[in-house]
Amino acid sequence: MKRTILSRRNNTLLIAGFSLRTLTVIAALLVALPVAAQRRHQFSVHAGGGLSTLDYTTPAGTTQLGFGGALGVDYAWFFNNNWGVTTGLEAALFNGKYDLPALNDAYPSHDGEESFTFNYALTRYRETQQAILLNIPLMLRFERGWFYAAVGAKAGIRLGAAYKNKTDELAASGYYAQQNLTLHDPAFMGFGTFNNLHNEGDVALKTTLFASAEAGIKWGRLYTGLYLDYGLNDVNRATRTPGLVPYELPEPAAYKLRSVLAATAGDHHMAGKLRLLAAGLKIAFVIGRSKAAVGSGSMQSPAGVGASSGRPQPGDTEKMASGSSSVEAEVQRQAKEVRQAEAQRQAEEARTVAEAKREAEATQQAAEAQRQYDLDMQRLGTPVDGYPIDIANPTPSIQSKLDAVAEILLRYPDLHVQIAGHTCNLGADAVNLQVGQRRADAAKAYLVEKGVAAHRITTVSKGETEPVVPNTSEKNRRKNRRVRMRTKSFEL
Repeated sequence: MKRTILSRRNNTLLIAGFSLRTLTVIAALLVALPVAAQRRHQFSVHAGGGLSTLDYTTPAGTTQLGFGGALGVDYAWFFNNNWGVTTGLEAALFNGKYDLPALNDAYPSHDGEESFTFNYALTRYRETQQAILLNIPLMLRFERGWFYAAVGAKAGIRLGAAYKNKTDELAASGYYAQQNLTLHDPAFMGFGTFNNLHNEGDVALKTTLFASAEAGIKWGRLYTGLYLDYGLNDVNRATRTPGLVPYELPEPAAYKLRSVLAATAGDHHMAGKLRLLAAGLKIAFVIGRSKAAVGSGSMQSPAGVGASSGRPQPGDTEKMASGSSSVEAEVQRQAKEVRQAEAQRQAEEARTVAEAKREAEATQQAAEAQRQYDLDMQRLGTPVDGYPIDIANPTPSIQSKLDAVAEILLRYPDLHVQIAGHTCNLGADAVNLQVGQRRADAAKAYLVEKGVAAHRITTVSKGETEPVVPNTSEKNRRKNRRVRMRTKSFEL
């Protein structure tokens, strides 16, 4: 186009319509347009680490700052030598910790038959939270010489979020207002003291919006700086439920503790507004750049070589090549260290998960064994009644009940039992005492016949002295004509 204009400079008709000033402006525009059209495209990878925490207030206990980091790829589009916009994808890790020395709480509940107030006390409750977000930034970027800065926003999408908690001791009881009665046992109803309870689960998070900023220094292709991501909205999406400890049938003894993020205590949320915060050191490395970026005035070194004249100085090409090689070697070394540290972290995390799984299985097996033992002791203490008057030998219906007793005694070979024989009030006291003894001896003989060692069983007669119901009818007297087992380890 310039060649066309110059070729016509001898044409006096055309030159007559243009002044010298007009020709100068047109020439300047023609030179500037190709430069403006060469907008710069730049691709980079980055890693960052430092403070990276779930931040929330709590009316009880204390929270601790968590640490994490981020890995991502960036794309920058520069519309001139200094200004541009940046976007990309970033995976960010956030951690949080919560510690509660003690907690006493209560809330209404139901045991499957009637309503009651569930009371519980926790001793040293700990919880950790972890969240992984996919961040999508949109930043306004400025670069000049060795300095760079960016401000803007990020949208953080939940990729995964979980919690793990543990308490040293849980003391649970139930208050039944109609009977004005507080139960501290049995364990199979979820009442008693339980040790080393723990649980893990997901954390419900909303998409978060960050206000973001970063600034630092450029070293050729290497960028180092500081960054800040400040969460603007409450991201807790959990439905708050009364109590850190849920009371649930049919197995309330296997307590699964809730997260503090999803629980209330009394009239308060245990976790207030939840925000995500991150700040730390960031390192980025440029892996792709359009030709327009090379040689532009914005890529000068911190020492300002060539900055005064704006033109390449002698030896600049060799220095840039040497500096680029050393920087790439340093970046590769740092990347190797990051990979090794990540592999070590993953191995340690795998060991921690395996150990936690083994502890959970052992705790579950112990809880199941205790639950079975409690049920067996309750069945063992149930009276075997229904004896006909003056009959000592067990009838077929009584034999079926003794079969269940024999099964329990064979399951616990170290258990010793005393069999007490009882009668109703019909007959003389001395005769009833003899009948009670014969019933106890006959029950022992039957159990020995079923395989229970004789030395594990002692017998005694109570006669008519300990009725369970008044002897006012034949139905009641049948209940009093019975044998009953007691153990040394569990008084029934």
